[in-house]
Amino acid sequence: MNKNIKPVLRRHSPPQNRKPVRCIETGVVYACVRDAADLLIEDEICVSPEDIRKVCLGRRATAGRLRWEYVDDLSVI
Repeated sequence: MNKNIKPVLRRHSPPQNRKPVRCIETGVVYACVRDAADLLIEDEICVSPEDIRKVCLGRRATAGRLRWEYVDDLSVI
């Protein structure tokens, strides 16, 4: 990855449509799949928000070599 190129941050969906997601390996909870994808780019892990969604829905095993799940109850974090 070229270190001189900064990723373009995309617009988010309306707040009522966002679901928090957790990376199972790291335990980090992100506000939404797009935040997770954007922040992982900074760690040089290339993953698309759509791939994270597919893992959360059970359509893929991993995204960015990580497993993901939607967080329903934020009080257990």
